[in-house]
Amino acid sequence: TPSHIEKELTLLTVAACPRHNIGSFCHLDYGDTIDYHQDQYFDRFGGYRSFQGMIYRFVPTIYEILGGEKFLSAEQVDEALKALDEFRKTTEEGVRKAFLEYAFEV
Repeated sequence: TPSHIEKELTLLTVAACPRHNIGSFCHLDYGDTIDYHQDQYFDRFGGYRSFQGMIYRFVPTIYEILGGEKFLSAEQVDEALKALDEFRKTTEEGVRKAFLEYAFEV
């Protein structure tokens, strides 16, 4: 995922993200050293928690690729869906636009 916190080039590969895979491989990168809740990239989704809710609700396949409960634990699901619903209340069109942009990136 592109980050506004770390200025670096993100190279696309034809594979699941190595940090969020279901094969139990583990790699460290800048994502392990930053707080995603502060990353401006996720502002267009209503914040990182809302982004997690969007992935959980609308694209369960990507949720599983990102590691399922490693990406969003069962204890955080209600909070993420609430954040998504709050974002949807402010801009339904914004949610649709952000989702389509993300789908294109992925």
